[in-house]
Amino acid sequence: MRYPTNKSGLALPIQEVGFEVVQHQRRLTNRHHLQFERNNYTSPLQRVFRGLCSRVVDMRIIDHNELHETYSAPRIPSEVAMIDCVEEYLATYGVIDVVREKRTHQTYQIESGTWQNIKSQYRSGHGVQEAYQSANGFAYSRP
Repeated sequence: MRYPTNKSGLALPIQEVGFEVVQHQRRLTNRHHLQFERNNYTSPLQRVFRGLCSRVVDMRIIDHNELHETYSAPRIPSEVAMIDCVEEYLATYGVIDVVREKRTHQTYQIESGTWQNIKSQYRSGHGVQEAYQSANGFAYSRP
């Protein structure tokens, strides 16, 4: 069964599917990325979105294993949903905190300017600018 998502395509919090978020305890817990599997998220935008601190939670290892045995990965959300999620985090905290992939209890920060570069490169390089702008009420016309 596929992991459930909301209308925007974002994976639901684990509490909504019957699991518990816990405090980190060495050898008893590990981190779960709500948007799994890692190899599905390859672009800079996708990696920032997937690793966003609000999208990564601590779980008991036994529960984490059960979750992955029960559910296959959720569908990848649209670029618009990913951008909106990161933008909301940035607006709330003033910086983007991302969990390191290899050392998952370490984070790094992406400043607003760096995020704007990632977002603009992705949108212009992958043709989602029109969809993003129309979904957010901006006029867009092709030259």
